[in-house]
Amino acid sequence: MSKGVIFLGATNRMDLLDPALLRPGRFDRKIKVKPPNAKGRLEILKVHARKVKLSDTVDLSRYANNLQGWSSEKPAQLLKEAALIEGEEKHNTILTEDMEDL
Repeated sequence: MSKGVIFLGATNRMDLLDPALLRPGRFDRKIKVKPPNAKGRLEILKVHARKVKLSDTVDLSRYANNLQGWSSEKPAQLLKEAALIEGEEKHNTILTEDMEDL
């Protein structure tokens, strides 16, 4: 029985990795993951929406459909930015208008 080390890593910024990591023979496989589809983006938005207070008028599926091609971090960033606007406007919840400002 042979023993070895399995190293698994993930990044969406290959340009920031140390070139020594990318030398031939360091990794056997590179797997590219496609950006999430509308359903996946909606699920990502729902996860991050748990951390903020959303108005009942905010339709997350609408934003999930409009974020086509975005990486999985972008929907989270959208909600963070809306929360900042909500804080500046002194609302108690994130309104549709806060989302529209982005």
